[in-house]
Amino acid sequence: MAVRQIILTIHHELAIGVHENRLNELYETELRPFIRLFYARQEWVFTHYLCGETLQWLQVYHPEALSAMHELVSRKQMEILGGSYYPAFIPLLSTQDRTAQMVEMALALRTHFGKKPHGAYLNGDIWEPSLAHSLKTGDLHYTFVDRSRFIASGIYNPGELFLTEEMGKVLSIFPFYRLKLDGDIEAEIDHIMQLPCEGDGLLSLVSDASDVNALEKILNGLQSRGVIFTLPSRIMLKSKNGIKALPRVYLPASSGAVFNSHTQFYRNEIFKHFSLQLFHAKNIYTALSVRQIKRDKSRKHAAIHSVLRAQNYQLYWQSRFGGFFNANARAIIMDHLLQADMIVREADAINYGLIRADFDMDGMDEALYQSRVSNAFVHARGATLFTFDYFPAGLSLLNVFVNDHMAGYSRAFHDFFFDSSFCYEHWSNNLADHEEGQFAQQIYDLVDWKLGSKVVRYSIERNFDETLLLLQKEYRFHPSSLEVRYLLSNQALGYIHRQFGVEFNLSLAEDTHLVVDKEILLSNTSLQTQSFSLHLLSHQIYIHFEVSELVTIWKKDVYGECLELGKHHQGIALLLLMPIDLMPSSEASLSIKMRISKITEEYK
Repeated sequence: MAVRQIILTIHHELAIGVHENRLNELYETELRPFIRLFYARQEWVFTHYLCGETLQWLQVYHPEALSAMHELVSRKQMEILGGSYYPAFIPLLSTQDRTAQMVEMALALRTHFGKKPHGAYLNGDIWEPSLAHSLKTGDLHYTFVDRSRFIASGIYNPGELFLTEEMGKVLSIFPFYRLKLDGDIEAEIDHIMQLPCEGDGLLSLVSDASDVNALEKILNGLQSRGVIFTLPSRIMLKSKNGIKALPRVYLPASSGAVFNSHTQFYRNEIFKHFSLQLFHAKNIYTALSVRQIKRDKSRKHAAIHSVLRAQNYQLYWQSRFGGFFNANARAIIMDHLLQADMIVREADAINYGLIRADFDMDGMDEALYQSRVSNAFVHARGATLFTFDYFPAGLSLLNVFVNDHMAGYSRAFHDFFFDSSFCYEHWSNNLADHEEGQFAQQIYDLVDWKLGSKVVRYSIERNFDETLLLLQKEYRFHPSSLEVRYLLSNQALGYIHRQFGVEFNLSLAEDTHLVVDKEILLSNTSLQTQSFSLHLLSHQIYIHFEVSELVTIWKKDVYGECLELGKHHQGIALLLLMPIDLMPSSEASLSIKMRISKITEEYK
C-alpha cells in the first residue's frame, strides 16, 4: 500500500561550538523562514521539537519567534514534542539523568506554550529498547523510530501505529523516514510515495528543515499527490476508539547507519575513537560524582544542570557542525564538566588523593589523582596523562583531539623512541616510520600505588633493537603540579642508540607563548634547554617545565578540520627529545616537572 497519511516532525537543536553571528545567520536562513512558511500554510500540521537551549536562545534574542509558535500551538497546527532538554543521546544517560532531562523539558514547554508534551523526539534518531520504559516513566506516550528498525525486526512494510513494551511499560511508536533536502526534489517525492506502507498507509517524515525552500517543494509535491497531513494525537485517538488491536513489536537498537557506517550497533561507531571513549567516561564519572552531594540541594541542583549541559549528542560524532572534531564545542562541554567538578569540591563530596578505578570501562584500572584545585588522571595505555584539569583557571589542559596522531590518540607524556634521522618535518607530518617499539600504544603495568597517596609507578618491557628495554615511569602528583620520573634500563646484551621523545598535546589557544630564557620560541624551531614556560595569555597563567637533562624542544600548532569550520586550531604540541646510548646493563634517567602558576608582572 502506498503512502496516504504523513506525520511531519521538525526538530531544531542549537548548534554547539559556532560563533554567535553564525547562530543569528542560522536563525535568519532556517528557523525564521520555517516559521513564516508554516504560519501561512495552516493545512500543514506537524510536530516540533525545540531543545531547551534553543528555547533559551530564542527567548533572549527572538521572542517574536516563540510568540508565533505559541499561536501555531493554539490553533492546533503544531504539537510540541518533549525529550531531552539539553539534546542528548538518551540511551547513553543514566536512569536519573534521563528522567532529569525529560522533566526539565516538560517544565520548559509548559512555561513557554502552556501545554505538556505527550510525545518525544529522539536526538540523533537513536533507538534502544530500554527507551520504552524511560519515556513512559517520563510521562511521554509516543515517539518516532526509523523504518530500518522495523525492517530489521521482520516488518518490511511498516505503515501504521505500533506498540512496544519494556518492563511492563507500553509505548506507541511511529515508523519514520528522514527527508533528504539536498538532492533531487522530484526523485525524493517519488521515493517517498513508493515506500511500502501496509495497514493505514501511514508514514512519519523527520527533518531538521535546514533548507526550507526544498522542504516546501517536497510538501507541495506530496500534497498534490493526495497525501493528507495528520498528527500523532489524531492517530492515537482513532486507534483508541477503534476495534482493531494495535500490533506489538520489539525493535533492535539503532545500527551505525545513522552515522553512515555499516556497523550493526551505533555505539561501536561512536566509540571507535579512544579520545571519545575518554570523553564519555569523563561525562559518566562527573555525573556519578555529582550524585554524591547529599545535604546541599542548591549546589546539587546546579551541578546536575552542568552535567546535563555536557551531555549534548552533537559532540559524539562528526555532525553538521563538526561534533567532537570541533575544538570550540569540546571546550564548551568541558567547561560545563569543570563547573560540576568545582561544585562537588565546594560541597566537600569528594575524597582527595589517589584512587584506582576503571574510569573508561575497558577492564583496566586507571590512576586518578584529585585535589581541591586539580584533576590528574593516568591511563594504562601508554601510561599517559589523559586528564589535567586546573579549576582556578577553568582549564582542561588535555582536551585536544588529533585524528592522525602517531599514537592513535592525543594526550600528554607519550613515550617514543626515534631513530637518529628523525627530524622536525617527520614529527610535524605525524610520520611514525622512524619510531620503534610503539610504547605509546602499549599497556603499561601498574606496579606501585597506595590509596590516598600522591605517587604511582608504571613499567613496561619491550624487545627492540635486538635487546630488552625496561621502562619505568613514576608520577608524583601535587595540587598545582606534577613530576614524571623515567628510568630506562637495558636488560640484555644489545645496544640502544636512539632519541627518546616525550610528547605533550595541549588544548591551548594560538596566542600561547612558548618562552625559553624570556625569549618566545616559534614553531618549526629547535632549541636545547632544561627549562621553559608556556604563557597562556587568555587564562593569565603560565605552565613552567623543568627537565633534569638537557633536551631538544620542538613546538607545533595542531589543526583539525570539519565541514562547518574548515581548518581550525585545536591546540599545540610539544616534543622533548633526549639522545640515549644504553650499553648492556646500563641505565638512563629523565625527570620532567610541570607546574601551573599565575602570570606575574615579570612574565607579562
